[in-house]
Amino acid sequence: MDFISKLGKDLVSLVYPKQCIGCNSQKGENTNIYCITCNSKIGYTDHFEIKNNELIKRISPRINPQHGAALFEYIKEGLVQKAIHGLKYSGRFDLGNNLGKTFGRSYILSPHFSKADYIIPIPIHNSKRRKRGYNQSYEFAKGIFDVTDIPILEKVLVKKSKTTTQTKKGRTDRFDQVLGSFSLQSPEVLKGMTILIVDDVLTTGATIEAAYTLLNEIENITIQLGLIAIANN
Repeated sequence: MDFISKLGKDLVSLVYPKQCIGCNSQKGENTNIYCITCNSKIGYTDHFEIKNNELIKRISPRINPQHGAALFEYIKEGLVQKAIHGLKYSGRFDLGNNLGKTFGRSYILSPHFSKADYIIPIPIHNSKRRKRGYNQSYEFAKGIFDVTDIPILEKVLVKKSKTTTQTKKGRTDRFDQVLGSFSLQSPEVLKGMTILIVDDVLTTGATIEAAYTLLNEIENITIQLGLIAIANN
């Protein structure tokens, strides 16, 4: 670990010392981001055990990954939303790493995932990364790497342009806009490989579907999907 990364982790530990992201209580030596009480209230999914799970149903038949899984159900104003908000808007990059480790432990035990060759985090535009200080999907990917030893490739799928607000757009318009904002650099390194695309939350599915569509053009590639949460329909 380089000095800057260690310094960042040490500062997070000082500001948020073993504190539950759900209720702000002290959670002792528990390595989860939630205390025992909050953890018991979270909607964990069955995606790692079930082949035709809710995530797969949501994206089919538009895309067809080897398998896909989200850790949690995303409920508005719920405990998972607090974690996602902290990760994306409150500088809590440590949450991404912790959630990635949780995902990684379930990933290696799942009968439906073969071990990927690379993890591909969904990129964000450089301007957003500078403002936030990090890419939340990359922090999630680092946690998965810590458990699985699957290397991360961050520079193959890149965000070449910013996307405008998508809340009022239909599915097709959202997909087209996101697809047009992505590009591939040196895609030949992924020829014949199995990759795990990771992102934070699946809502409409436009982002993950656009990334899949672009990467699926690579010869003989196998694609898996990994998410922190899936929003309720």
